[in-house]
Order: sequence, then C-alpha cells, then structure tokens
Amino acid sequence: MKWEEKFEVNTHDLDFNGIARVSALMRFMQEAANAQCRHMGPSLESLRDEQGVAFLLSRFSAGFYESIFAYDDLTVQTWGVESRGFSFNRCYRIWRNEQIVAEACAVWALVNIATRRPVRVSEYKPGFAYDEMLALDVPPRIVFPSTDALKLVGEHTVGYGEADQNMHLNNTHYSDMLCDTLDLREKRIHRLSFNFLNEARLGDTVNIYSLHHGDDDFFRTLRTDGKVNVEAQFTLGEI
Repeated sequence: MKWEEKFEVNTHDLDFNGIARVSALMRFMQEAANAQCRHMGPSLESLRDEQGVAFLLSRFSAGFYESIFAYDDLTVQTWGVESRGFSFNRCYRIWRNEQIVAEACAVWALVNIATRRPVRVSEYKPGFAYDEMLALDVPPRIVFPSTDALKLVGEHTVGYGEADQNMHLNNTHYSDMLCDTLDLREKRIHRLSFNFLNEARLGDTVNIYSLHHGDDDFFRTLRTDGKVNVEAQFTLGEI
C-alpha cells in the first residue's frame, strides 16, 4: 500500500545554488515512511519503547531527476516491499504536480537496541500491505574503480545537531558531510548510492576518503577504530 504525505520546500532546505539539498529530500522520504508506520502501525516509537528495537538504514539508492526549489509543493509516496531474511525493503517517490522528480529504494535492518542482534522479517507484522519494487537506473552495488587511489579529503566529528535518538549520525546528514568535500557550484547530484556499514556515534570522528572517476565520486569513511563507516557513490551533473 502506498502512503502519501505533502511537503512544502522552504528556504532552509536549499543549498547555495538555490535548490533543495539531497539531505532535505531524504528527510521528506523518511518522514513520509514514519507517518505510514505511525498511522498504520507499529510506530517507530512503539518499536523502540515497547519492543526495544529500531530500524537502521543499510543501503539507500536514489535518482534525482529535476531540480527542486523553494516553495515547491511536493507529494511524497512511500511503501513497503515484500522482504525476507533480515532485510526490510522500502521504496519512495517524489512528485511535483504531475511530474516524478525523484525516486529511491532503501534496505533497512530491524535491530535489538540492547543486544545489537537483527530481527527477522517474519517477526515483524506491519499494519499495511506491500507493493511493488521500483526499478531504478542506479548501479545495484558500489564498485570502486580503485581503492588504492582513495585520498584523504577531510574529517568530520559527529555533533549534537546531527545525532538521532540512537545517538548515531542520522543517515540524512551523510550526504551533506560528503558534499562538503565537493565543488557543487552550478552542479547537483543526479544519482547516489550509500552502503551504511558501521554507525558513527555522537562525538566520533570519521576520516573521509574519496576518488573521482568519470562522472562519479566515490567515498569511504573510516572510524578511528579503523572500521568502515559508510561507502557512497555520487553522480554529478549540471543544474
């Protein structure tokens, strides 16, 4: 079952080019999913407070087809997809009037907060029916052309304004963190993929490594314990 939420883009959602940041669009998508869970059950709050579990994002891929501007009225659709094992699939679509301006697919894990053990899909009973999987024009996995060519381009310490209730760097902030290392004047992200591997917690510092290849920028961030935090691939283009 597809769920819809309405959003108006405001000026705080924009970057210096005057278009909506990817982080804002990801936030709209996830807030729409939160609304579906809150209204149809189980809510994210009841999962956390009553069952002691929380959803963590594992993979996220998206295509952004058009620039989105201040005061654009958006309709965000989201729906769960048939899942198995420990991977919970969800899709998203953003409309502006009659035009699809962005689409995304995500894989989530449901994790016991105390033990860190994943919960099987068969143990989760949503209050809504599943719908079809989107077919995105995004590579199914991130393949680095060369890991030897990765260069250190920056570091980032997770602060108060970025941490979620699990005390982790919220997944919607990762695109801003990586965009800080790019020159995006007169450019925007057309496609992106994320693999979220090990959480960065409040106060943690991660080192950001990247390489540019063709139209793509590849990223790998490392925690101070040497574990890979996230991997990403951005495809840039003109606005």
